[in-house]
Amino acid sequence: MYATPADVLAAADIVSSTPVRLDVNGCALWPDWIGANGYGYFKPVPRKLICVHRAVYVATVDAIPDGWHVDHVWMRGCRSRACFWPGHLEAVTPAENARRAGRATRERRERACGHPWDHERSGRGDCADCHREDERLRKAPARAANADRWKLRTATILQLLAAGESRSEVARAVGCSVETVRRTELSLGKKY
Repeated sequence: MYATPADVLAAADIVSSTPVRLDVNGCALWPDWIGANGYGYFKPVPRKLICVHRAVYVATVDAIPDGWHVDHVWMRGCRSRACFWPGHLEAVTPAENARRAGRATRERRERACGHPWDHERSGRGDCADCHREDERLRKAPARAANADRWKLRTATILQLLAAGESRSEVARAVGCSVETVRRTELSLGKKY
């Protein structure tokens, strides 16, 4: 994803013809394709993705030394990886980039979700409340299907018991244990 001179020229053309949308922090947000990692990309030629902020830095500021990163400088107000504003960018070593990222994370008052940083965290580093809510929503269809199955199973068990079948016969017919039949029977307060 390193910019060649042709990519830099393409970036200059694209950026000069791209309407700049500023956010509240003064970041110029890339209006086109944003990757899953939050960075803006463009394709100067088919099958070649270029990071916009790197190409813009080379086109407007200076060359990037081999192995260095282009940092979105938190201390200059940059809060978005999709930013391509040259004043928010600086070429730094990977170690310096990692150090700054850690400091920027600590200086944030709250997570992207709105919960404070001192809030409970899950093992993956994301917000535990948001993770629980995501899991609840993800599992909701299966829970609804299970609830329907349990209602059908309970109705079948009670119907067979009412018809005079023994617990073991009901268990065999429904495909559950005798204990499940007994608990179902007792949970509804009915004894046949």
